[in-house]
Amino acid sequence: MATVELAIAQLTDKFNTTTYRQNELIAGCIENARNELQTALDSLFNGKTQESFDRAGTAWLYADFGRQILEAEAVEHILGESDYLELSEISLPWEDTAADLLHQLEQKILVLRADIKKLATDESKQ
Repeated sequence: MATVELAIAQLTDKFNTTTYRQNELIAGCIENARNELQTALDSLFNGKTQESFDRAGTAWLYADFGRQILEAEAVEHILGESDYLELSEISLPWEDTAADLLHQLEQKILVLRADIKKLATDESKQ
C-alpha cells in the first residue's frame, strides 16, 4: 500500500506542475485512487485482508492509468509545439486495405491447401 501511496503522490505532484493543460480525467483518476486506497486501509484495519489487497490494486490501476494519460498528454504537447516535426496521418481508402488483406488471406489459404494435399498424398502412399 505504501507503493500505491507513493505512485499517487508522484502522479499528483506531476499533475499539479503541468502548465499546458489540466485534464479532468487525470484529476478523477487521482481522486478515485485516493478513495480506493483509503477504503483499502479501512478494510485492512477491519481485518479484511483480501478486500484490502483488491482495493489497493484498484487504487494502483487508477494511479497508473492517470500516469499513462499524463505522459501521453506531455508527448502530445511536446510534439504539438515543435516546428521541425510534422506528423500527418497517411490513410488509404478502406477498400484498398480490405483488398490487400483478403489477398494475403487467399495466399495463406492456398499454402494451407497445398500442405493438406501433400499430407493426404503422403498418407495414402503409406
